[in-house]
Amino acid sequence: MAYIIEKFEYYNHQNIRTLLFCLDKYNNISENLVKALGFSTLGKLLDDMFKYSIVISILYKTGQDLPKWENNNEIKEVVLSKNIFNSNNYIKGFKFIDDYIKGATFDKGKAIEELAGFINARLNLIV
Repeated sequence: MAYIIEKFEYYNHQNIRTLLFCLDKYNNISENLVKALGFSTLGKLLDDMFKYSIVISILYKTGQDLPKWENNNEIKEVVLSKNIFNSNNYIKGFKFIDDYIKGATFDKGKAIEELAGFINARLNLIV
């Protein structure tokens, strides 16, 4: 809850409809992905996706620029502010969330594929 309040205050946005919009989108995303990949597989990524959904919903609803995505990079660290020296200005971004927030239908297959690839790549770095 503190994260939600912090972001709404940071962006000076008090519209409760934005929060409801975000929660509706995130609920659909998380339900579909947990069913497909399992809660334990997704782990911290669920928290990252929630935080990203909050920020992207605020940016989208206030007409601000959304992150730019390169062709093959679907999950990446996204800069939220021009002040690149503060690590709090970075957040893990998910292109499939951007697409869904901007009005496209939720592409469950693409999201599963991207997350599975990201998780596998991360596991290979550990081994």
